[in-house]
Amino acid sequence: MTCLFVLVIFMTGCASFPVAIHEDPFKGVTIVSVDMWHTVLDSDLDNIRTLYYKKISKSEVSDPIATIVFVGTVDPYYGYHCEGLSREGYIMVDSESFPVNLFENKKERMKHNSMYYNYPFFFAYPHFHPYFHFYYPGVVIVKESRRCILTAKISLTPDIQRALAGAVSYKIRMYQGEIPVTLEATSRQLEALKKFLMNGQSAGAPPEK
Repeated sequence: MTCLFVLVIFMTGCASFPVAIHEDPFKGVTIVSVDMWHTVLDSDLDNIRTLYYKKISKSEVSDPIATIVFVGTVDPYYGYHCEGLSREGYIMVDSESFPVNLFENKKERMKHNSMYYNYPFFFAYPHFHPYFHFYYPGVVIVKESRRCILTAKISLTPDIQRALAGAVSYKIRMYQGEIPVTLEATSRQLEALKKFLMNGQSAGAPPEK
């Protein structure tokens, strides 16, 4: 239990989120990105990735795009049923709320098989529960679970960027129908996002012949 607690503290409090810069001098374009995840406050979904990126071409800088990826385990009886994300969303910077539109929404169903070996002898009543059976040592048990991968993109407008420059808290609110899905950035993630937004370095010129 102690090791697990230390691991959680390390992942959430000590992880670093470096800003990556990729230049293409032939196109005169620079791609700036920062890769992270955010904590889900009120949903059965897990945020496995939130990637922020923008393109700099000469003196023009595109509005940053956040690509947000969730995974959820489908339960046909309780909880999540693979509902998709609505187009409506909000970004809250400190106490100021900004409406945003989710675009390129995608939903993908996946199957996941887990295998167990040498399960100890177990007796139960299959008439009362479909997953209870007789198990003996040496038997391989395959458990199938279904998951949904949800992906959506959000554009950070100039107003949102200006608010983030001096922010102390940052949240993203999305919806599955009327069900809220709220993400919250840690202090380290917010600082990394600020560094990402401040980076406006122009791309280099193509090499001379």
